[in-house]
Amino acid sequence: MFPRQGEKMSSATRLARVSGGTSVARPGWVPLTVAAGLAGTPPGQSRLFGDVVWVLFVAVQAADGVCTYVGLQLFGIGMEGNPLIGWHAATFGIGTALVSAKLLAATCAAFLHSVGRHITLALLTIVHLVGAVWPWSRILWP
Repeated sequence: MFPRQGEKMSSATRLARVSGGTSVARPGWVPLTVAAGLAGTPPGQSRLFGDVVWVLFVAVQAADGVCTYVGLQLFGIGMEGNPLIGWHAATFGIGTALVSAKLLAATCAAFLHSVGRHITLALLTIVHLVGAVWPWSRILWP
């Protein structure tokens, strides 16, 4: 648990030893720490919660993609609030722009899910639902 006389430990190795994980070190490499709670679901939070949040995030992205596609087809590309997606839609087409944006969002969400940032992902899901899907639904179905 404690270092030997004269042994230097990195903070990652100390954390691994304190949290019960193992540390794999190679000469010249930063120690690779596999510690409970660092690379997965935080303690006290079920894996099911993270899985459900990720699926909900992807569902909200899909709903936003459908609403945006319908809205841009009906009202034109000038209706898009994100200038980067508007440019992409004008250059490559609405479908290509939305599919690429939604795939990027799902990929970023998968990364957040893989590092155990489920609360962050849940908050992003709520913000996207309120800030994107709800306004489109009010415009398309008054």
